[in-house]
Amino acid sequence: MKTRNLNFYSDPSHGWLEVKRSDLIALKIEDQISGFSYEKGSKVYLEEDCDMTRYMEAAAAAGWEIKTAKFHKLARIIDDELFIRLFNRYESTAAARQSIAAFYDNNPNLTLADLSRFTGKSVPALKQFLLEKK
Repeated sequence: MKTRNLNFYSDPSHGWLEVKRSDLIALKIEDQISGFSYEKGSKVYLEEDCDMTRYMEAAAAAGWEIKTAKFHKLARIIDDELFIRLFNRYESTAAARQSIAAFYDNNPNLTLADLSRFTGKSVPALKQFLLEKK
C-alpha cells in the first residue's frame, strides 16, 4: 500500500491539494483533471471542489493511504493573488502533446532549444516526443 503525505493550501476563497503529476498518471486520472487546478514543475495543485475529490477516490480505489502532512492557510500576497494562482493552469500530458505538435508543425525550422523556450518543456522530453511523433 502506498502512503502519501500531502500539503493542502487554502486562502479565504479556495483550496488546493499538492500532488505529484506522476501520481495522477499512476492513478490513470491525469486526463480527468480540470483547468481549475494549477501546475508547477512536477507538482499539481488540485482544486478542492472536484479534482481533489477525483484524486482521493482514485487513490482509495487503488488502496493508497492519503494523509494531510501540513495545512497551509495563506494570505493573498501578490497583487491580490495567492501564489498558486500565478502558476500555469493544469494541462494533461495528452493536451500538452497536442499543443507542442501543433506549434512544431507550424514552426518546423525551430531548434529544440527554441521549442523548449516556447513550450517550457525540457530538450530531452521534446526529443522523445518528436521521436514518438514520427
